[in-house]
Amino acid sequence: MAQVKNLDALVGRRIRLRRIQLGIEAKSLAASVKVAEARLQAFELGRESICVELLAEIAGALGVSSAYFYSAPRTGLAPRKQTRMAPRQAVR
Repeated sequence: MAQVKNLDALVGRRIRLRRIQLGIEAKSLAASVKVAEARLQAFELGRESICVELLAEIAGALGVSSAYFYSAPRTGLAPRKQTRMAPRQAVR
């Protein structure tokens, strides 16, 4: 049961993160997927599990696939540039 709650919390955080990234108010998103704002807040806080169908609707409203909500968020930092090391010389 704890794993399910952790998953609910992850999905909820990802919904909220994406909504904020797009500048969409909770009230607007809730209306577009036809749920009460309080229920959307419960999803975002991980207090309530979300069904697959509703998650797909939310994903569509936020312009992502449902899989987006199950992945770890990126930090927003640029990826490190990999430097190529000079080949080692043989030690004699």
